[in-house]
Amino acid sequence: MNNTLKISNSHIYRALLNNGHVKFSLTILEYCEPEQCIERENFYLSSENHEYNILPKAESRLGYKHSDKTKKKSLILKRKLIILVVLKQGINLLRKLNKKYRML
Repeated sequence: MNNTLKISNSHIYRALLNNGHVKFSLTILEYCEPEQCIERENFYLSSENHEYNILPKAESRLGYKHSDKTKKKSLILKRKLIILVVLKQGINLLRKLNKKYRML
């Protein structure tokens, strides 16, 4: 696990490695109903120092920057997915044509 943390780009992982887990704590600030969670999270994000939060607003990707490595991986996965969809459509078309010509 330690090797995973060493190669991670996560700010909190690096801080845990550098400072040790004993310097961190987890505190439940408030209990609320599930439908209020986003509203309450936004309240605390706007009123507290949130050094390790990447995003400034709850449930929003606004302001998040993907690394070039992540962008490249995402593009490759999208291309593979497109190829799989096209192949599946081609296979389905061949099956339909095969059925059609069997009936003749």
